[in-house]
Amino acid sequence: MLSIANLVQLIKKAACDAVEATKPTQFLYGKVTSINPLTVSINQKIVLTSGFLVVPEHLTDHKMTVEFMGAETTYTFKNALQIDDKVVLLQQKGGQQYLLLDKVVDN
Repeated sequence: MLSIANLVQLIKKAACDAVEATKPTQFLYGKVTSINPLTVSINQKIVLTSGFLVVPEHLTDHKMTVEFMGAETTYTFKNALQIDDKVVLLQQKGGQQYLLLDKVVDN
């Protein structure tokens, strides 16, 4: 038979688990440890490989064509991630995908 103290602990745990389950995302900070293949270390135990990472275009080297006053010009943006870049990530609920939001700059 459950004591009142055990019942209270079970209710507290169930409530905490329910709150945690409703969190759709979480922010994480990491560091780029490899470029090809891309890997990001969150801490010593968690290293994310390219299969778990979603990289937006602005964090890659890419070209963009801009039209201004009827003239088109193509610009090359060299913004690819580099080893030791600090990054902020958004973890999808369940932790299977991580969106690289941007680089973090030290002030």
